Amino acid sequence: MSVVLSKQNLASSTSRAHTAARAKLVRRFFVAGVCAAIFWIAASYATRGDQIPVHISDTVARLIWDIERITFPSVLALPLMLVDLKGIPDQILMFAVAALMNGGWFALLGVIAWYIREVFVKWQSPRLAEGPEARMVKK
Repeated sequence: MSVVLSKQNLASSTSRAHTAARAKLVRRFFVAGVCAAIFWIAASYATRGDQIPVHISDTVARLIWDIERITFPSVLALPLMLVDLKGIPDQILMFAVAALMNGGWFALLGVIAWYIREVFVKWQSPRLAEGPEARMVKK
C-alpha cells in the first residue's frame, strides 16, 4: 500500500513544522529574557558600591548601564514596583514579575526577528531559484 502525499497534506505538515519552529524560537527568547533579568538583578545586588572597592571608569559604567537597559528594559520600572513592599516574599514576587515581563519583551523581539527573517527568506527565494548561472548572466 503506497502513501501519496497530496499538496494539501504536504503544505499542512510544512505549516505545522513552521509553526513549531516559530514557537520554539519564541520560547527560547522568553527563557533568555527571564535569565537576563535574573542575571541583572543578582548582579546589581552582588556589585553594590559598598561591597566592591574597585572603581571603574565612567565610560565602562555607561557601557554596562546601556547593555543593562537593552537586555533588561523594565529596570527603570523596578524601583516603582518595589516601593510599597513590606518583606522578602513581596520582593521575590516583584522580581519574578519583572523577570516575566522581561521574558515577554524578549518573546516579542523573537516574534519580530522571526518575521524579519521570513521577509529576507522570501526576498532571497526567487534569486535562489534562478541558480548561479542565471545570476551570472544577468550581471
